[in-house]
Amino acid sequence: MRASSRAPSLAALAVISALLPPLRYQYVAKVLCGAVREGFPLVSQTYATTINVNNPSDSLTVFFRKWLVVTDPPGMQQPQPPLRPFEDSLPRRFALAIDCRDLARRNPQAPRPFFEGFVVIQSTLPLDVVGVYTVPGGVDVVAATERQIYVGK
Repeated sequence: MRASSRAPSLAALAVISALLPPLRYQYVAKVLCGAVREGFPLVSQTYATTINVNNPSDSLTVFFRKWLVVTDPPGMQQPQPPLRPFEDSLPRRFALAIDCRDLARRNPQAPRPFFEGFVVIQSTLPLDVVGVYTVPGGVDVVAATERQIYVGK
């Protein structure tokens, strides 16, 4: 028996997108995931990123779209396309975490054992988006800047 997939089909995504209110807010968080090998322009160690996303609304569910853009490899100032977007939602006062394991699972074409890039989030309502960056012996926390945008249907 075939296991059912929880991922929506492309047709379902098209219906969901058509029903969503306009995406008016955008957040971009830096991502570093995995063990860097010799020859990369970073210190050879393991990097991990967790992006925390919070819906601060007391009454409304927020809908958002998120995607990964991998910039290294290949690096060398070679423009890279975004990977497949994912639709998501958060009920009022709920939060979620996007981490390296989740990014690798949802984006099997992302390079291994290391990739660097951005997670881009576009939402219908304002969010709190905070990146947590860890390396052996250190941690840094950086809030993503909110941009107001307009993305048509």
